[in-house]
Parts: sequence; structure tokens; C-alpha cells
Amino acid sequence: MTATVGSVVTPDSTAADFSATSNTLAYSVQSGTGTDQNVFTGFTGATNVIGQAATLTANWQRFTFTSTSVFPITATQLGLQFAYTPTGTAGTNDYYEVTGVQIDIGNVALPYRAYAATFQGELAACQRYYYRTTAGALFGYFSAGNNYGATSNYSLLNLPVTLRTAPASIETTGTASNYRLAGGGVATTCSVVPAIDQTGTNQISILATVASGLTVGYAASLGANNTTSAYIGVSAEL
Repeated sequence: MTATVGSVVTPDSTAADFSATSNTLAYSVQSGTGTDQNVFTGFTGATNVIGQAATLTANWQRFTFTSTSVFPITATQLGLQFAYTPTGTAGTNDYYEVTGVQIDIGNVALPYRAYAATFQGELAACQRYYYRTTAGALFGYFSAGNNYGATSNYSLLNLPVTLRTAPASIETTGTASNYRLAGGGVATTCSVVPAIDQTGTNQISILATVASGLTVGYAASLGANNTTSAYIGVSAEL
């Protein structure tokens, strides 16, 4: 890898109460010599290829940053990160937005182009790294399975696309009572936050636990318990 990085292109904007110091958003592109590492936690052999900053406003702007730095011949990874220094006011609309990011190799910043030919393809490319299913109703369902014991149920969640790698855990609201098991005409609130049981890149099984009352061998579905905020998230990020 000896090609130069020509540019990082991205439009940005801020909300009304954005509270970063001087409204400065820093851009950094780094190379590394490790394997499957996260740029935010640090690359092995990190080399800064681009390190510049933009001043954000409430309106969308397009920024282009270039560098003539050359990748080290030993580089095996490339990562992009954003950073800013907040002042801590935390207003209602205290955030910034970034979209249309791309890295071009060469001397010209090319027009933005999507990874896939369609929006559906773009979504599928994103879901390879992260997928979340959220309750669409107060008692919406996530997965279906069977009761293994009086307090435990194992259910299967099929993933819409093949993940980059098998996840080690699932994301939830962190509140056990947001989830329930429903089957055999009975609904039982979970006593423990649902957790991953068996992992894979196309489907995972989820362990749901209740205090008591399940009938062994009965089918039951894991779902939300009187809330539309409950969710199951699966991450295959670096």
C-alpha cells in the first residue's frame, strides 16, 4: 500500500444548541499495521495520514481535505475518526450531523458515490456491521423459540444479511422488565436482561430468563413488554 490519500470529502452541519468549543470538528485518517483493530481505541503502528479540522455552522457544508502523505508499506488498515471538544451545556438540540463521507485515492476529490447501486443495497452493506430490531408495538416480538426449563427460553433471531463476524453479545435497553416471553396463552416478564446464547453470522439464539412459571417444551416468543423502546441489537463492528 504505497498510494497517497487524495482527499476526505464530507458535508456537515450542526443543530441549534451545538456546544463544541469554537464549533471545531477534527478529522483524522490513520493507517495501522494490526489486524481487525478499531481506530478509536488505537491502531498498532498508527500513522496519521490526514489530520485537519473544520468549523461547523448550522447549515450544511462540504469539506474536502487532502494530503500527500504516503501509506507505510507495512500498513494493513485504514481508519477515519471525528473528534470535538464539548463545553458541556448539553442543550436539547446539541449535536452535529455528518453524511456522505468518502476517501479517494488520487489528487482529485470525486463526487459522492454510494457503496451500492440502490438504497436497499446500501442498507444491506450497513447491516453487515450492525443490525437492530425495535419493537413496532407495545408488545411487538423479536424472536421465537422454546422453553428449556421453568425459568429459561431459547429463541432464534434470523439476521437479514450475513454479518462481518459472529457477535459476542447483544445490545438491549439494559432493563429486564422491558422484555417478556409469550406462549401458551401466558405472558411472563423477564427477570434478567436477554443475553446471547449461540452466536453466528446468519442467526443467533437468545437466552431469556424469567423468575418462574414456564412450561418445558412449550413454544414462546421473546418480545417487548408494554413499551415501544425495547430492542435487540447485534454488532459486528471492528
